[in-house]
Amino acid sequence: MSDLRLADVGVGQGRALSPVLSALFITPIMKLFKLQAIRLGSTLLSYVDDGTAVMQSKSLDNNNAVLKQAYVILFVLFAALGLVLKHNKTD
Repeated sequence: MSDLRLADVGVGQGRALSPVLSALFITPIMKLFKLQAIRLGSTLLSYVDDGTAVMQSKSLDNNNAVLKQAYVILFVLFAALGLVLKHNKTD
């Protein structure tokens, strides 16, 4: 047995397969999110591998609270599919 070695096995951004693989993983997440977040009134928009959680109300405090709940739902869904949602890459 050899020592552990790092292996880059991902499909880099901008590659031909990147949008296809993103869609294969993100589509079920979007469907599950819609079922779980319907009570929140939040929606999810996505373009290839960039997603946006949307919430509209008359209160910024309410929007922030709902978006935090939506993020938790997304984080759990991504983790359940073995994907990593990096906190430092979210706005």
